[in-house]
Amino acid sequence: ISGSDIAISPSVKYLKALGVEINIPHDPKAINNQDVIIHSAIIKEDNTEIQRAKELEIPILSRKDALYSIFKDKRVFSVCGAHGKSSITAMLSAICPFFGAIIGAHSKEFDSNVRESADMSLVFEADESDSSFLFSNPYAAIVPNTEPEHLEHYDHDLERFFFAY
Repeated sequence: ISGSDIAISPSVKYLKALGVEINIPHDPKAINNQDVIIHSAIIKEDNTEIQRAKELEIPILSRKDALYSIFKDKRVFSVCGAHGKSSITAMLSAICPFFGAIIGAHSKEFDSNVRESADMSLVFEADESDSSFLFSNPYAAIVPNTEPEHLEHYDHDLERFFFAY
């Protein structure tokens, strides 16, 4: 496992402390013999690491496309919506201490944004900005609110946006 980012963050520091190789900034030389490249929605086709992976014919998956295979054997409680996702996901992970958790913010409860667990259940802060929440294989979806945002992903079509929910 390796990764890259544009800046050092608490999460990057944590991963480096675990021995994960993280390149700051993105560096095409870091792409050599990976089995697969998984990238977030912010990473575009012209990214130098993506271009290098294409040259080497390394499979490339967006984060949302990788979610299903990562979560397929889990009982996922997906929290999505316009506001409060991190807070609600953190609260659920606090009252379900044996569940795994992936939160978009740092949790004071377990001093990270990720909690591993042998339990089949996982509380997940799902991202609606690129419809990746639809790929999380949810056992249950928690949608406290919705508001038209990230409409560029939905071709500025409100009906398409609301249909995703």
